[in-house]
Amino acid sequence: MSCGGSRQAERFDLIVSIAALHHVPIESVLPNLKAALNPGGRLVILDLLKHETLQDRLSDVVAVPLNWFFQALKNRQIQLSPEAAAAMQEHLRTDKFLTLSQARQIYASSLAGTNVRKHLFWRYSAVWEKSAAV
Repeated sequence: MSCGGSRQAERFDLIVSIAALHHVPIESVLPNLKAALNPGGRLVILDLLKHETLQDRLSDVVAVPLNWFFQALKNRQIQLSPEAAAAMQEHLRTDKFLTLSQARQIYASSLAGTNVRKHLFWRYSAVWEKSAAV
């Protein structure tokens, strides 16, 4: 930092976001993440999706029982306590979940060349590499 108080922005070779971007306006955040990457740096995002197609709903045939199973293994219970359920409802109140096509459109317009993929358990991943020539 210089004596004048101005500070050079930090740059990173890798930025990872896991289940966080559905809490914020993603269109506003992506340019900041892009700017924070070094040339050749990589942005890796894993976040939540909402259903869009019949195929999405059909994937629940696999995802829902597996999710219950993993929750039971992790927590030794399937049902949330009333307190935990209330906390989750409050947590979900302002979340904005994208559909896969919305995610692909947003990433294509903000970070051309992003690889966006759908995953089980209502997730998508987005991987983008900043050009080394920038």
